[in-house]
Amino acid sequence: MIGSNLLGGSSYAIIQKELIVRIRRTRSLIIQLVFAAVVGSVMWIYSISQLAGSRTSPEVHAAQLVGIYFIVQMCAICLVIPLLAAISITTELQAKTWDPLIGSGMRPGQIVRGKLYGILGILFYLLLLPAPLLSLTTLFGGVSVLSILFEYLIHFLAATLIACIGILSSASTRSTVRAILQVALFAVPLLIIAGTFLTSEVYSQGILLLDYLESAPIDWQFWAWGIPGYLFLVVGSLMGATHFLSGVESARDVPIRALSLIIFLVVVGLILITVGPDLQPGNYNSMIRDVGKLMSVFVGLSVLGLARFAGSEARVPLRIAQIRQRGHWTSWLGIVFFPGGIRNFLFATVLWGICFGATVGCWLMEYSTTGTMLPLNGSSLFLENSAKFIQMQGILFTWGISVLATAWFFGQCGFNGIISAVLANGIQVGLAMMVATARELSLWSEKVEWLSPPVHLIYRSAAGTGAEMAPEVVLVSLALSTLMIIGGVLIARRRGIPVWSIKRSGMDKLYLKIPEGN
Repeated sequence: MIGSNLLGGSSYAIIQKELIVRIRRTRSLIIQLVFAAVVGSVMWIYSISQLAGSRTSPEVHAAQLVGIYFIVQMCAICLVIPLLAAISITTELQAKTWDPLIGSGMRPGQIVRGKLYGILGILFYLLLLPAPLLSLTTLFGGVSVLSILFEYLIHFLAATLIACIGILSSASTRSTVRAILQVALFAVPLLIIAGTFLTSEVYSQGILLLDYLESAPIDWQFWAWGIPGYLFLVVGSLMGATHFLSGVESARDVPIRALSLIIFLVVVGLILITVGPDLQPGNYNSMIRDVGKLMSVFVGLSVLGLARFAGSEARVPLRIAQIRQRGHWTSWLGIVFFPGGIRNFLFATVLWGICFGATVGCWLMEYSTTGTMLPLNGSSLFLENSAKFIQMQGILFTWGISVLATAWFFGQCGFNGIISAVLANGIQVGLAMMVATARELSLWSEKVEWLSPPVHLIYRSAAGTGAEMAPEVVLVSLALSTLMIIGGVLIARRRGIPVWSIKRSGMDKLYLKIPEGN
């Protein structure tokens, strides 16, 4: 009972099934014996060769022996864990046990957590299986228990990430071979990079990873990006797997949208913290030179993914309509995350505005600090560069709104999110190619650049005339956005799909009463 509560309620049944079915097989016993034999053999061969032909100290020899142990273990993790994770869902489908599993009352999230905990249980067993071999290092000394525990922690974290990505791959496809190949594309490069680094930079020096980090500390910016990035990959993979296993009429999009908002806020905050404006009076152009370029690239690329949200399914999922019909306070608090109708466009616009607002806020912070400290000539140059920067950001923002409005229009036409995003971005790529070709061939006047604001910015910046960027570019983008929104509203009404309200047309009074206990 206690274990069931700690491990996620109904997920405990999945954990028991995974461990009992996999561990009790004869094949599993053979794999365990082979794994222990390989680790022991490699360590024995290395010890004999080193003792026979080398005069290294016992402490260095012990550290290298532990390094060999963890290298072999890392290879086993990158080979076994992807296989276990990639077949976690597809085997249920192929064995015809998926329908009874869904019919048992378990939610997709509970199934995903149960699969993950089962894989981690097997992983923990495999990591500790050859651990007694490490007792051999006590004959030589020189290796701390803390360093060994740190190596185990890194291996466990890497295996957890691979397992989460493998479950996502298994949930997103019905083919076992395809799922394995997808995980292998991530696990194999990770194994090559990690193995090359550890053998050439760490273990070859007779030290372990913790000792290497103490001797060559990594900048705090790496940890500021690495730790949130790891957490987002793990949580995002599990949410993605739950999304693929959930029905289209469920509330599966709400957690994904909430996670996306958190990611945008964290990424923007990390950019401002780690590469933020230099507030020293002598560096008045630092924000425009460094953070401005980085944020502009981030803003320009983020629209590609945000078009997926803007072009999502126009209809409101039945589960969302049920939640809204219930009238609970959470239905008002989380209304921005509800899919369907105009909310798809508004949510994508909110994420897009976060990037723009952070960039402008960064400029205001630097201007308030350095703008009044500069001499007259420096202040005028700062204002001139700031005007160029703000105008460029305004053009990028309105252009992004037009791309999102175009994707939303295609979503109202009946296309799914991916196709809507591809169409919206494809139109922009086509316009950019047409404008660039026309300019190079001198076929049209410079006003043709208004059709593609990114190309307009590139040419104007290259020519050094950024201050003369035409405001008509903004007007063209706003006109296109207005046209797409009006067209989308008309098409939605023609199809009988509500644009503003959160309900299912024709199903308002069907199956909308939710029991209070659920």
